[in-house]
Amino acid sequence: MIKETNYDKVFQSQEHFRLIMDSMANPGKLNRLKADIHGISPLNNASILIGFALMNSDVTFFIQDHDEDITDYFIDNTSAKPASAEKADFLYLSGKKANIGAVEIAKEGSLEYPEKGAFLVLEAERISEQILEGSVELVLKGPGVNGSKKVFVLGVSPELLQIVSLKNKEYPLGVDTLLTDEEGQLLCLPRSNQFFMPNNLIKI
Repeated sequence: MIKETNYDKVFQSQEHFRLIMDSMANPGKLNRLKADIHGISPLNNASILIGFALMNSDVTFFIQDHDEDITDYFIDNTSAKPASAEKADFLYLSGKKANIGAVEIAKEGSLEYPEKGAFLVLEAERISEQILEGSVELVLKGPGVNGSKKVFVLGVSPELLQIVSLKNKEYPLGVDTLLTDEEGQLLCLPRSNQFFMPNNLIKI
């Protein structure tokens, strides 16, 4: 059991909650989540901190490959409960090796309760506003974006991102996606926004 005793559940979780909400309100804006935690492999710390800020005993989560160590870690530190991909409020997935089937069956909410759609936490190698070789270029449009915004994501498969885009075709139904990277950066793709991939992979 890894209990994050150095993490302040009041002040740090509030700080990270505000950063997450800022990223959701401003798609394409990169924020950074930091804290002195032990963490647990293979999750990056930003993904973990999303869980600490948003998950509690009232929500459920799904971990790719049903990793028991990560499952126990989140239970111990958030009191959230594990669930299947189709029932979970939060799905934690590797961007490069993601279980696309889990994304396809993730909750999309209903017209009466669109907020019941799932949160996807996708781990990338790196997210940048600058061109990255081998990355996927995303062009974001919609609420919170002035015209359009380009971002580049390395280590997330185009096929996975295409599935996410398809999940959000019938707004307000859909999923909210939170991309994190190994440097602690956060990029949000809310269901209310559209994104396009002009090229599958950037070659320099």
